Amino acid sequence: MNIPDLPEWLTRETVAMFALLVIIAAICVMWIIEQRRNPLIQCFDVVTADNGRLASNKLFQAGAFIVTGWGIVFLMIAGRAGAIELAAWGGMWIVGYAVNKKQNNDSVIEVAKVAGDPPPIPPKVSDKS
Repeated sequence: MNIPDLPEWLTRETVAMFALLVIIAAICVMWIIEQRRNPLIQCFDVVTADNGRLASNKLFQAGAFIVTGWGIVFLMIAGRAGAIELAAWGGMWIVGYAVNKKQNNDSVIEVAKVAGDPPPIPPKVSDKS
């Protein structure tokens, strides 16, 4: 019995990417269902500021994470990236978060100085559980 040859487009990479797309779609559907059950879960918090308006820096950061995340996943599946590249990708996002947090904290302090208010005091962590 002869087994027919698989089409050229059906490779390990295409099957893995299709499986990842299905998983992502399932997570999005579950997220939407949970958002309807619990109004405290808001999908748009990923790209909006505290005032509920679209924040360009958060939108850019979310978009960049999606693009680079898919890029590193594809490179790992294709065998073109290893542990060093994955660690560099993770390190890039950790450093980016730290720099963004520092800039936000500095800008809050600067706004307080301009307004003549004392700088904000970070909340104390309670020892009680």
